[in-house]
Amino acid sequence: MKTTLIILFFLVLSGTIFAQCPIAGRDSTTSYCKQEVFDLANLRSSDADLNGIFIDPAGDTMSSTTTSLIFPGQYTYRYIVSDLGCSDDSAKYVIVIINCWPGGISETSLENNELLQINPVNDYLQLSEVNYDRLEIYSTAGSCVLTFSASPNTLIDVSKLEGGNYILILDKDGTRQFQRFVKL
Repeated sequence: MKTTLIILFFLVLSGTIFAQCPIAGRDSTTSYCKQEVFDLANLRSSDADLNGIFIDPAGDTMSSTTTSLIFPGQYTYRYIVSDLGCSDDSAKYVIVIINCWPGGISETSLENNELLQINPVNDYLQLSEVNYDRLEIYSTAGSCVLTFSASPNTLIDVSKLEGGNYILILDKDGTRQFQRFVKL
C-alpha cells in the first residue's frame, strides 16, 4: 500500500511539474485600412497553440477569424487557449483601423481643388494643367478605373464611368496631388 501511494504521488507530482500547457503566443498590434479584409488567425505567433478561440472586442466568441472594420479606431481582440490541468493563456491583438486613400495617397497628401476646371463633370474631365507625368482615377471603393501616362491633352474622356464620386490623382515631378470629383 505504501509503495502504491508513493508511485501515485510521484505520477501526480511529475504530471504537474512536466505538463506541457498550451500557450496563446505573443501580443501584437497591427494596422489595417478601413474595410480591408484581414484574418486574425494570421496574427498568431509561431509558438501559439492552434486550438484556441478568438474573442471579439464585444467579448463574443468568433465563429470566423476573417473580418473587416469600417470605423477608424482601435479594437482589441483576444486569443485564448485552455487545457485541463493548465490555466488559460491569452494573447491580445490590437487592431488599429485607419483611413487609407486609394492610389497610394495619404490624408497628408496635397489636395488641390483646382486640378479640374469644372466639377461635377459629364463626359470629360477638363484639366487646369497639361503638364503631368501620370494621371489616375479611382473609385471611392479604392479601385483604379482609369490610368493615363503623360499627355498634352487637357480633356480626359470619362463618359464610360458610372455616375458617382471619384478621386483624380495627378503625378507631376514626384509630387502627388488629388482632387475629388463627381461624375454625373
